[in-house]
Amino acid sequence: MKKFLLATTAVATSAMLAFAPTAQAATFQDIGSYNANTQNEITTLAELGIIKGVTATTFQPNNVIKRSHVVKMLGRFLVNQGYATIPADAATKQRYTDVSLKGADKELIQYAAVVKDYGVFNGTNGALNPSGEMSRQNMVLVLSRVVDAIEQQENTLLRMAEGKTANVTDLAKAKAESRELIRAFSALGLSNTTTFNPTNTVKRVQFASFMYRIMELLEDEQPATPGTYTAKDMGLASISRIDATDGLGATFTNGQIQVAQTTNEDPDLYFELIDVFGKTLFGHERMTPAYFFAETDGKVYLDQYQGVELEVPVAAFKLDKVTSFSYTTANGTKDEYAVLNLGETLALNDAIGVNNIVTLTVKGTYGGSSVTRTIRYYFNGLGEIIFDTPRQNVALNYHYELIDTGDVIVDGAIQTAKKLYYFPVSETAGWDQVAFSADWTIADLQKLTGVSGEKSAVDFAKHDAVLIVDDTLTNYGVKSIYFMDEFFTPYTVNATLPVPMTVKSIEVMGSVIAKSSGPNTLALTIVGDKAEEALLLVTATNGREYVFGLVQQGTNFVLEDLSDLGWEM
Repeated sequence: MKKFLLATTAVATSAMLAFAPTAQAATFQDIGSYNANTQNEITTLAELGIIKGVTATTFQPNNVIKRSHVVKMLGRFLVNQGYATIPADAATKQRYTDVSLKGADKELIQYAAVVKDYGVFNGTNGALNPSGEMSRQNMVLVLSRVVDAIEQQENTLLRMAEGKTANVTDLAKAKAESRELIRAFSALGLSNTTTFNPTNTVKRVQFASFMYRIMELLEDEQPATPGTYTAKDMGLASISRIDATDGLGATFTNGQIQVAQTTNEDPDLYFELIDVFGKTLFGHERMTPAYFFAETDGKVYLDQYQGVELEVPVAAFKLDKVTSFSYTTANGTKDEYAVLNLGETLALNDAIGVNNIVTLTVKGTYGGSSVTRTIRYYFNGLGEIIFDTPRQNVALNYHYELIDTGDVIVDGAIQTAKKLYYFPVSETAGWDQVAFSADWTIADLQKLTGVSGEKSAVDFAKHDAVLIVDDTLTNYGVKSIYFMDEFFTPYTVNATLPVPMTVKSIEVMGSVIAKSSGPNTLALTIVGDKAEEALLLVTATNGREYVFGLVQQGTNFVLEDLSDLGWEM
């Protein structure tokens, strides 16, 4: 199944995800007269970065679409969705006689190279005719070639339409090479009119609708190589190894990860992950959690995102104020929403595509002096922003959790190997997105926040949240302390398992750390005041799983078996 995130809001499919990416909303004011479906089609394509308005607020839906506009839309679609890359020689090798490399429209030049090299636009006698209008019969040709480029085979739409009924009354008016494709468009529901008018021109609103329907159709198709993924899919330059969970059949050979569902779980409930170790596009070591889900066909797919916007505090780049900025990208793509100055934060958007390195030059002030900062980053397609630094950000990594004691839990145990520092920040300023550059020190954070960073110095009455880092400046995230008067003091109690067993593993949801401490006994370390709401998934050595709830009785806690009540974790 091709995943385009066609919903107008991209939401996380599991509570395990640290955050749900959000797309830059399109606010076209001239599409209100169209029905809700058409408005959704236009808005969604705009949010995915495939189409743009004539201005920031107008789409001009009734304008006839130019061939140059179609080239850009299809080029953005292929590149943004990862089906094509902008050729390295796009700016040096001319593809069409009437698209000069010296022209002012650089976006047209690069996407003309894409559609030419991927066989979408052939041109006539070597010319693209970019200012020409697009006819409906030519539209079906180029859209069918896009599908063929994605599926890497010819006549895909004709194959999909086999055995289906078409209803078109004016096929004779179409040129020969487009007739069967017009019939296929009708049979597949891509066209909903019996009079196709093949020689008529195409309006911008019509092309948006056809484009959206093509994407919907592809969502229901099976990929050529389901369950096979490479470093590029993970936003990495290379993969060194993987760690997979028990329920997922995963292998790593010849630089490729192959996944398959190995359990008999209902696919609607199946959601697993793989820890992928490798190097970023900047050459830094990184572990990326890759989330996979199963469809009813029994195949497993990688959860990928397009349309992510994240805010990062300007202070994280040693800036007090931003006065101006400019940026370049590795493939030359530009977008007005890629970088926005919001004052205390910069909003960074993946409208320029995933795995596309951005070099952002920011001018501003710091400590009363004028400074220029260079920031390099890219979006990895998995909802994360990757900065050019060897320092780690594990704030959104499921292996790590910030708890009410002020500690960091790593894989179910409190981390004690590294000293932690606590710096007051705004909870909503985006500090949990920051990976500190090599020039940052603990002393810099002490100077920025005016505190020592010691745990005992946290002022609960004055501050709402603290950024937690260690002495290597690994970022563990932002802990809210708004409803706290002090950090919770942990304590440990023993609880008897209600079902005799030998414990193989324990997973906990709630303010408790649990481990086996003897026959049929768990040692429970209480790390928050909501321990009674905790659920424990305990797996016995015989493979059977149990769900236990924690019930407080006086100063003690007992485990209640919830396994037969339909509880799931």
